[in-house]
Parts: sequence; structure tokens; C-alpha cells
Amino acid sequence: MPDYFVHESSYVDDGAEIGAGTKIWHFCHVMPRAKIGERCNIGQNVLVSSDVTIGTNVKIQNNVSLYTGVIVEDDHVVASCGGRVGVVLGRRDLVGFEVVVDQHRALEVPVVVG
Repeated sequence: MPDYFVHESSYVDDGAEIGAGTKIWHFCHVMPRAKIGERCNIGQNVLVSSDVTIGTNVKIQNNVSLYTGVIVEDDHVVASCGGRVGVVLGRRDLVGFEVVVDQHRALEVPVVVG
């Protein structure tokens, strides 16, 4: 028996790796060769394409698509922003510590104004 949870409406393809304690919610698709670390929370309607790596303790909010080659490091939240359809990260995009990605821009946090 797996040590992670997958909602009955979601698909996890053979060859995907899912870490212990991870929860995959409604209407998700995790493709072959995707790697999801321990204690992750994958919101509803999320696509995790082949050759995507998601670290430990990551939260992927609803309606996010992660395409081939994306790496999300440990302890991150990836979310759609301000009512937009969703955040799309593409091939070879790397989301690192304290980075916010918003409409094709990357901003390092903290941002200093003034």
C-alpha cells in the first residue's frame, strides 16, 4: 500500500515517483518520470509533466501546470496569482529559494523599494 494519498479522480502514471506523506488532490495528472518529494501537497487540477522534479515539503496550488524540465526546490509554494488562469513554468525553468515568478518575470525576495 502506498504511503501517499491520491484522490480517485487523479491519475499517476506508471514510472512516476511519489514521496511519503504527499497528497495529490482532485483532477491531477502526474506523468511518467515525474518525481515528487515527501510531504508535498498537490492542489486540484495540477499537471506534473514527465521529467519534472518537485522537492520536499512543496505546495503546488490549484490549476498550475509544470512542464518537462521544471525543477521546484524544497520548501516552496507555486501558485496561480491574482485570478490568472495559472502559472506555467517551462523547460529548464528553476524556481529557487526566495524567488517569485509572475507573468514571465522573476523577482528575488526581498524587494527593496525607495
